[in-house]
Amino acid sequence: MRACDGTIGARGAVHSTRTHPDCLIFETLLGLLAASVLLALLARRLQLPSAVALVLGGMALAFVPGLPEIELEPELALALFLLPLLQASAQRTDWTAFRTSLLPILLLAIGAVGFTAAAVALVLKPLAPDAPRLPR
Repeated sequence: MRACDGTIGARGAVHSTRTHPDCLIFETLLGLLAASVLLALLARRLQLPSAVALVLGGMALAFVPGLPEIELEPELALALFLLPLLQASAQRTDWTAFRTSLLPILLLAIGAVGFTAAAVALVLKPLAPDAPRLPR
């Protein structure tokens, strides 16, 4: 039997079938879902953004010994975690304040990209002189 709840033996003893990898992933994801709900409730009580509580809770869970490691495909992680966070943030955005701050936001975003690209180029040139460059 591949169930995650165990089977009942001849004398009523429960024989665990939780060693199956699918059960381990399922139980871990259920535990993470429960932790997410508790962290969201705690964030609401402490009047913090839920994303902050979830990130801090995830960082704390990373240090708990004995938790199984679960590898997710990057596309799955984007679909499961990033999109709901972005949607929740977009629903709480003050759009009038965003419109008034649009020019500084764009200048900082473009400036940060340009600064980072220039910094990488300046550091990469002496460290890796044989690195491929753009054609001239």
